[in-house]
Amino acid sequence: MTEVDIWRDPSAAAIVRSVADGNETVPTVVIGSTALVNPSARRVVDTVQRLAPGHAVAGGTAEQAGRSGRRRAVMWAVLVAIVAGSFTADGAGYPGLSWGLDGVALAVWIGFRLTDR
Repeated sequence: MTEVDIWRDPSAAAIVRSVADGNETVPTVVIGSTALVNPSARRVVDTVQRLAPGHAVAGGTAEQAGRSGRRRAVMWAVLVAIVAGSFTADGAGYPGLSWGLDGVALAVWIGFRLTDR
């Protein structure tokens, strides 16, 4: 996975606009030649399984990604989205919102870890 800040990379912003009806919608996930605009974590995992069977998904191969693998994929997708929002808020001059989102990310991570037992 490669995370790209489209507001710092004009060519990445152009790619997102080309697949999101002219909008700069994030997250936009590109898997091979398939673009997913604001997808759920489940849709991302399903797309990887369909387009790249055998590639690693959440700690195993696509075929081995069972319930716990999907939970981890969801956890990381949620955390990445929250942290990306935090960086965006900080860059836009809203440090209070950024700190708040950092706290939410920590709470989500703890919640997932506690329910993962």
